[in-house]
Amino acid sequence: TLFRSSSIVLAALLFSGCTSSQPTAATPPNFDNIFKEKVADAKKDLTVVSGAQVAQMMKDKKEFVIVDVREADEIKTFGKVDWPNQKHLSRGKMEPQLQKSGLKIDDNLYVMCKTGARSSLAAKTLKEYGFKNVAVIDGGMDLWLEKKLPSVD
Repeated sequence: TLFRSSSIVLAALLFSGCTSSQPTAATPPNFDNIFKEKVADAKKDLTVVSGAQVAQMMKDKKEFVIVDVREADEIKTFGKVDWPNQKHLSRGKMEPQLQKSGLKIDDNLYVMCKTGARSSLAAKTLKEYGFKNVAVIDGGMDLWLEKKLPSVD
């Protein structure tokens, strides 16, 4: 009977082990939501300024650098801010380009992309790299153009 009881227990364990090890269909993560959460999280620790505020600083001849993190084809298609002191650092290649970018830790940096999402992540990265004065231009180039702020093709 010990053998029979052990066999029943063993069979039950094997059977339960087999059913619980069946692969279950995993629900894929919603990457769009994760991206939006990361952008919102980045903005919590950043200064966000309007394009109108930046345009006013341009009129007042303030010293600052616009860091455009869009891809080159986006700049070619949509133009750029009409401001001489700007750097193009594609978000996808920003970190390796920082050393030779000419940016200084104490520069006043205003980061821009197409909509404001990538620029928030880029600005967070710039702060992590030690840049002290970093802000995001709200709404990116899309809102800049919509508001008819100074731009060039």
